[in-house]
Order: sequence, then structure tokens, then C-alpha cells
Amino acid sequence: MGVPLRPLGCFASLLVLLALTAGGSTAFAAPETFRGLLLPENRSPAIPISVELDRSRRQLSGRMATSAPLTGEGRVLSGEKKGYECNFKSDIGAGRTFTFTGYCLTDVLEGKYQLRMAEGTLLNGDVRLSRLEPEKKPDSEELFNPPLRSVAQCLTLNSACLAACPRTDYNAEFMCSNRCRQKFAACKGKATTALPAAAP
Repeated sequence: MGVPLRPLGCFASLLVLLALTAGGSTAFAAPETFRGLLLPENRSPAIPISVELDRSRRQLSGRMATSAPLTGEGRVLSGEKKGYECNFKSDIGAGRTFTFTGYCLTDVLEGKYQLRMAEGTLLNGDVRLSRLEPEKKPDSEELFNPPLRSVAQCLTLNSACLAACPRTDYNAEFMCSNRCRQKFAACKGKATTALPAAAP
């Protein structure tokens, strides 16, 4: 008598689904913004540059912009990262293309660049960009630190506190929302007692 395979098939399907879900959650990271200077080999003035990169496994995408003395802007057409080494190519408008080859580290992009101008001229040089720190989301504990003068402020801070709670884990969200409610009650009590007495 054969053993029914349906339970095993369901289990295998569940494992595949979990693997795909886990892979999808780590494949994409938040965009990283780097800023710095292009240093031309011909000792021309340095060119400010800003690059926003999205890393998806080994592929790079995003946007970049340069400022005076050479202003341009465009998206990253192609790019890849292998270990610390990386490269990408961008169209910055007016028939000009920008190519970077070097190293993508946690906080720095460093390497060589080549600018191909519309008439075919090649400009080469060095580039070093530093990553901008992402804006820190205020912790729910910090939201109630400023002095409060009205119940309306308590309501505003309570909304911000709830918005800062995690949404991926039910238990963590529940504990965070409870903490927000407790802080709102304390804030409301202090605000009420701090209100000036009404004039007769």
C-alpha cells in the first residue's frame, strides 16, 4: 500500500513559500545616499556629486546628480556589486554618461570615474563619497520628554508614539501600543493639572 504524498507535498510547498518570503525580505534594502566630490585628473575644479543607490543582491540601481561646474542628473542604467568591488553607469543628460569603478563599502564609495561627454571627450579622475546617515525615527520613549502644556499636545504625541510602533510583530506592536497608552494617560494627567485656573 502506497504512502499518501499530499501532506509531504503541502509541507514542501510551505517550505518553498517561506524561503521565497525570507529571500524577498532581505533582497531589497532601503536606498543609501552618498555625497562627495569628483576630483578630475587634469586638476580642473572639483565637481560635487550625490548618488542614491538601491542594492538588490548583486545589482545596483538608483539615481545620481552632479553640480556646477558640471551640472547633470539621471538614473543609474546598470551596476553590480561583487564583494566590496562595484561598478555602475549613469546617463546624466545632454548626451553625457558617467561610469564608476571601485569599492562600495558600508560608509564610503571610493574609486575611479570616467565622464564621456557628448562630443566623445573622456574625462577621468578619482571619486570618494561618504554615506549620509539616515534620519533616526524618534523613539516612543523620547516623544514624551518635551514639556507639555495642553491635552492637544498629548494627543499629537500619542499619535506619533503609535505610528512609531513596529508593525511586523504582533506582540511587539501590542506592548508598544500599551506603553503609548500609559504614557498618554500620564501626559494627560500632568497637562490637566498644569492648566491654569480659569478666571472667575
